[in-house]
Amino acid sequence: MNDQKESSFIPAIHSFRGLSIIVIVLGHSLTLEFGTDHPVLTNLLKGGTAFFIFISGFLFYHLLNERFSYSVFIKKKFNSVILPYLLCSSPILIYHLITGHRIKAFSDATSIETLFISIAIGRHMLAYWFIPFITLIYLTVPLSIRFSKLNMQFQCLILILLFSFSLFIHRPANSINPIHSFVYYLPLYLLGIFIKKYWLNLVTWLKNIWYVTFLIFSVLLAVYQFMYVDTIGAYNKSIDQILTYEGVDLMLIQKICLILFFLGFFEVQRGSNKFLSLMANYSFPIFFIHGYVKWGLLRALNFDIVLNSIFKSSLLKSTVLFVLILLISTLITFTAKKLLGKRSKYILGS
Repeated sequence: MNDQKESSFIPAIHSFRGLSIIVIVLGHSLTLEFGTDHPVLTNLLKGGTAFFIFISGFLFYHLLNERFSYSVFIKKKFNSVILPYLLCSSPILIYHLITGHRIKAFSDATSIETLFISIAIGRHMLAYWFIPFITLIYLTVPLSIRFSKLNMQFQCLILILLFSFSLFIHRPANSINPIHSFVYYLPLYLLGIFIKKYWLNLVTWLKNIWYVTFLIFSVLLAVYQFMYVDTIGAYNKSIDQILTYEGVDLMLIQKICLILFFLGFFEVQRGSNKFLSLMANYSFPIFFIHGYVKWGLLRALNFDIVLNSIFKSSLLKSTVLFVLILLISTLITFTAKKLLGKRSKYILGS
C-alpha cells in the first residue's frame, strides 16, 4: 500500500520523536511568569503535541500494508494506548474521588459522573486530553486510509480545506472537547500520511537550504504573534465561540513550519543520537508519567517555593523544573521497564 518502499526504521523520524517528547515536557515545565518574560520563546515551545500528532500519521502510513485489519489495529491500540491510559489515570482519579474534585465546566456533576467525564475528556492529568482525541483518530482510521489512496491533487485540496478550518476554529479551550480537538488536529495527522507517502521526493527538497528557511519563518511568526497580535501561546476557543472569527491561528502555521524544519534537519544529520533515541523509545511512558512528576514536585513537595527562593529568573526556574521532570520521568520509565519487561507496555504504553 505504500507507494515508496524503504526500511522500517527512519532515523529522522526516530530522532524527531525523541525531540518531540522533550519539547512537550519543556512546554509543560514553563512557569507562569515565563510567558510574560519570554513571550517569543513561549510561542515556540508551547504546542509541541502537534509534533506527536504529525509523527503518528507518518508512522501509521509507514507501517500500513495490504494485510491491514481494522479489528487487529484497534486491539493493538487498546493494549498500547487505551489500557495504559486507564491504568495511569487510576491514581489521580481515585484521589479526585476522595477529595471531591470537580471539573469547572462540569461543576454540577456528581463524583461518579465526574469520573466518567474525566476519562472521556482527559482533563484529570496534564496532557491526558491527547488520549480521548487520538482514540477518535484510531476509530476513524478507515477514513485516513481512504485519504492515503487519493492522488496528490485531491490530498492537497483536502489538506488545504481542513487546515483552513483549523486555523479558524483554534484549539478547544482547556482541551475539554475531544471532538473539537479531532477536527482541529486531523489535518496534522493527515499531513503526516501525505509526507510519508511522498517522503523520498520531499526529503530531497527539505535537505537543501529550504529547511532552514522554515526555522526562520517559524521564529518570525512567533515574534509577529507577540508583537502584533498580542497573543502568547496557543489560540483557544470554547465550543460556543467556534464559529466566531478571532483571527488566524498562527501557532498552527508555526508548528507546521517547525515540523518541516526538523524533518530536514534530522535527515541532514542522519547519524543516530543516543539521547534522542532513548527519548524516542521512552516517549510514551514519559508522556504518561511527566504530569504526575510535575504534580508531585509542585503540589506534594511545594518545590515551586524552593525554586522561587533560589532563583529570580523564570528561565532558570523553568529550566531546573524541566530537567527534574524529564530526569525523574526517565528514571521511573527505566525502572518500570526493568521490573516489568514486555508487560510495561500495558501500563506505560511501551
